[in-house]
Formats: sequence, structure tokens, C-alpha cells
Amino acid sequence: MEEIKGITQTKELLKGIEVLVEFGAKVAADKKVNAEDLPAVIELAKKFEVLMAAAKDADQIKEEQKH
Repeated sequence: MEEIKGITQTKELLKGIEVLVEFGAKVAADKKVNAEDLPAVIELAKKFEVLMAAAKDADQIKEEQKH
């Protein structure tokens, strides 16, 4: 499947948001933040590159939406 040109940063931002939402849901599942949430924190740290890609060049998203 061919990727539509010009939406790379938008896709990266959405993936980063997905990672953060999943993390938040895991931590909030028991309505407490405690040591039991450490595996979720470690999992989030392993996805650091995804979050960095989401933030990098995020200012270009507005330009992507114009095309």
C-alpha cells in the first residue's frame, strides 16, 4: 500500500498520542499511581523513539494539512 505523500509528521504525531493514551489507560486502570505501574513506565520508556518522532518536526503538521 502506497503512503499518501506529505502526512508523515501527522502519522508520527498520532502514533505518539496513541502511545501516551495507552500508557495513561494502564496507569489509571486501578485509579491509583503506585509502584505497580512501574512496568507501564518501563514500556513507555521503551517507546521513547516513537514519542521523539512524534515531537520532532511537529511544527510541519500545519503545512501537511494544507496539501
